[in-house]
Amino acid sequence: MKGLLVKDFCLVLQQKKFLVLLLLLSVVLNFNSGGSFVVLYLTFVCSFFVINSIAYDECENGYRFLFTLPVRRKTYVRAKYVFAVLICTMAWLVGCLISSAFYLAKNQQSSVQEGMGEACVLLPLILIFLAIMLPIQFKFGSEKGRIVMAFTFCGCILIGYLLQKIGERSGEQIGQIMQWVDRLLKQGWWIQTGILGIAAVMILGISYLVSITVMRRKEF
Repeated sequence: MKGLLVKDFCLVLQQKKFLVLLLLLSVVLNFNSGGSFVVLYLTFVCSFFVINSIAYDECENGYRFLFTLPVRRKTYVRAKYVFAVLICTMAWLVGCLISSAFYLAKNQQSSVQEGMGEACVLLPLILIFLAIMLPIQFKFGSEKGRIVMAFTFCGCILIGYLLQKIGERSGEQIGQIMQWVDRLLKQGWWIQTGILGIAAVMILGISYLVSITVMRRKEF
C-alpha cells in the first residue's frame, strides 16, 4: 500500500503550479470572506485529487497493468481511502493555518477559537462527501461517474425537501424530536464535530466495504 500512496502523492506534486495558484487564491479569498470559508474551499478542492487519481489509474487500461503487479484489489481500495483521509486532513490543516494567521494579523484572537470551531465541522463533511463519491467512481468510472453523481445529489436534495415537507405536516412527536436535535446542536461546535465525526467514520466504513465489493466484481 505504501507504493500506491507514494504514486498518488507524486501525481499531486506534479501539479505544483496548480497547488501554488490554489494557495494564493485561498489567501486572496480569505480577505474577502469568513475565516472558515478558506478551510472549506481548500479542503473541498483538494478532495478532487482523490477522484483524479482514480481517473489516472483507469486511463488507457491502467487497471490491467496495475493489477499485474503484486497489488490486490482490496489493498488498492484501502490505499485510496487512506489517501483521501491524508490529503483532506493536510489541506484542512493548511486552511486552518491560513485562517488563524489572518485572524491574528487583524488582532482578532477571540475569533480564532470561533473560526476553528466552524472549521472542525467541515472536515467530517468533506470525508462524507468522498465516502459517497468513491464507490460511484469505482463502479462507473470517471465519465459515467460524473453523471451518476449529479443524479445522486439531485436525489439527496429531493429527499431533503420531502423530509422537510413531511416534518412540517407531521404531528407533535416529530416536532419534539426536531426541537431536541436543534437544542443538541446548539450546545457547541464540539458536539457537532463529535456527531459528524462518528457519522463520517461509519459512512467511510460502509463506503469502504462497498468499494471492495465493487472492485472485486469489476472486470478489466
